[in-house]
Amino acid sequence: MGLFAQKSSDVDVRLYRYGERVYGRPWYARRVGLFGWLVFLLSVGMLLGVTYQQRTIALEDQGLYASVFGHALTFGDDVVLAEPESSGVALADNIIDLQPVLDAWQKQHPDQEWSVAVRSLNGPSFDAAIKERQTFGTSKIGDILMLRPLEQAVPYDDWKWRTRVRVGYYNVRIGDCLNRMFQKSDAACRQALLDKATPQVALSAAANLGLSQTAAGADGAPYTSSTKDVAALLYALETDLLTESARTQVLQSMSHREPRVGIADGCPGCTVQGISDDTEGLLDAGIVSYSRGRYILVIAAPQNAQWRDVAALSGQIQQYVIDRLP
Repeated sequence: MGLFAQKSSDVDVRLYRYGERVYGRPWYARRVGLFGWLVFLLSVGMLLGVTYQQRTIALEDQGLYASVFGHALTFGDDVVLAEPESSGVALADNIIDLQPVLDAWQKQHPDQEWSVAVRSLNGPSFDAAIKERQTFGTSKIGDILMLRPLEQAVPYDDWKWRTRVRVGYYNVRIGDCLNRMFQKSDAACRQALLDKATPQVALSAAANLGLSQTAAGADGAPYTSSTKDVAALLYALETDLLTESARTQVLQSMSHREPRVGIADGCPGCTVQGISDDTEGLLDAGIVSYSRGRYILVIAAPQNAQWRDVAALSGQIQQYVIDRLP
């Protein structure tokens, strides 16, 4: 096949094959073709991107958007949301009747006087009690009652650095003393903080909070209270007793109390923020957080009870709730 080229102008190249003239594509025409393909592919990509964005916005508007944290999203004729490993907090209208658990416990211990109050904060809804107005002696409720007067006397911003209290031979920061009081039941820190809050103001805090069955003992005697009042006090701590910063520190300190007995021992996977006391019998009270919700649990056990008994009741309550979640 005979083939040669002749450049006849600046705009084309003439190819001759067997004496016939054939026009071929010049170099710049070939480059324009490649550029055109790139423009086409880029346009298709932009179109697909805009379509994906519009579809995502539509799903968000419908409340169906799944974030990248534990969810998978499949697009098609129907929107499919993959279920996460944990289905989150149970619906508020999921009501659980816990009273049979408490009644059964009371029947199993006919010779003991137990007082219990349990109320949900979020997650499944429940509210149950046995002898919640029965009073008992406790010194630890004063640790919570002094908190509002303490923050009124010393703003939270001064707890960490500026203001200190005298504990033995040392000046201790208020925040550190709170940790020692809630985590290790440090009596010296408790007294130093109470003096800072002024005892008279702290003693009237119960009445100001509407705790009708709570009163301070005379001449340094323990407080008298009930599981109903302690539960109400924990609810106030969770909501509006303190500023948000002060509440966060107090609850965090409570969650590291030692030893881990009673309610915390009965629910190993839970976070329990509260107080425990053996002044008169056993008192264990806390805000219990688990994977599907939070609730307040206050247990007052008689003097012949053990911490393992409190843990057993706490475990039964937690398991009963878990077994009835959707």
